[in-house]
This record gives sequence, C-alpha cells and structure tokens, in this order.
Amino acid sequence: KKIDKEKHRIAVLDDDKNIVQSLSSLLEGDRYTIKEFYSIDELDDAIEQTPFDAYILDWIVDNKTVFNTIKKIRSGNKHAMVMVLTGQLSGAVDSEISRAINELDIIGPYEKPIKSFVIKSNVDKFFPNK
Repeated sequence: KKIDKEKHRIAVLDDDKNIVQSLSSLLEGDRYTIKEFYSIDELDDAIEQTPFDAYILDWIVDNKTVFNTIKKIRSGNKHAMVMVLTGQLSGAVDSEISRAINELDIIGPYEKPIKSFVIKSNVDKFFPNK
C-alpha cells in the first residue's frame, strides 16, 4: 500500500476574498493544501510559525507591498515558490518589484485578472509529480 506523500502547503494572500477563494478552489486537492490570508500581518505571523512550500501573493495589500514579507520568506527558505500578482503597477512600487525579481527570485509579477491555468501550470511545474 502506497503511503500518501504530504501535500505541498501553499499560502494565498490577497485583500480581495473572491480572488483568494477562486485560487483556493483552483489548487486545493490531492497535491496541495491551501491556507488563505487577507492581510500581510496575518501571513507574516504564520510564516514565523510554519513556513509554506509556496506563496501566491498580491503585491499590494491594504496599501502596503509584500516586499518585506518576501524578504522574510527568503531569509528562511531560498527555494519556496513565490508568485506575485498585481492589480496596479505604478511609481515607486516598480523599483521594489524589480528588486524582488532580481534579488528575491519571484515568479511574476502577473497582472490581474490572470488566467487560472497560468497559475496552476506554474505551481505544477514547481512541484513536479514524482
């Protein structure tokens, strides 16, 4: 009898509940378990307790960027998947995003609305079925 491998844990952060819930239902299943977050502080606390295998993050949540959250993720785990979604790309945020791309190895940023298959295929590619 085959022992079930542990599911990959994925954190999804967005202040738009509809986006979080649709990503959850898209990914939840045999291979992934999803934890939903609606604030940066909530996610930061969870990362300190138990880091995740992957993160799908809205770049701006409640007028703050997730830049420092991504730095926190990377300080503990250089290899976790970090995908960034964004609804608004403008101004100073741009330089932070390019730093995140160059220094923190993020996937994206993808502009919302994003096609669900793009997210699903990126996640599946990151966790090949062994």
